[in-house]
Amino acid sequence: MNMNPAQRAPKPRPPYVAAEGHTLVTEAEHVTEEVLEAVRQIESGWFNDKPIDWEAVWERLDGSTLDSGLRIDLGPEYGSPAMRKIQRVIRAERRAG
Repeated sequence: MNMNPAQRAPKPRPPYVAAEGHTLVTEAEHVTEEVLEAVRQIESGWFNDKPIDWEAVWERLDGSTLDSGLRIDLGPEYGSPAMRKIQRVIRAERRAG
C-alpha cells in the first residue's frame, strides 16, 4: 500500500495555550526581570552554593504567582527557549559571583 507523503506526515499539534489566570513563559522574550527574580529566589533558597537541579527549579517556578496575580505556566515541555534563557542568565550570575 503506497501512501503519499502528506498522508504519512504527523498531524501538527494545536498551539499550547496557558490556562486562565496563568501567563505563558515559553519564549525567551517572555522572561521578564520578575520571572528571573522568582528563579533567583528559588536558586538562592534551595541551591545556594550547590549544583542547581533544574528540574526542581522548573517544578517550583511553574505555577508560582507574579505580582500581577498571574501564575507562571512554563508550557508542556522542558527545554523551551525561556528555560534556556533562564539557565544562561542564572549560570552567568553564578560565575560572576
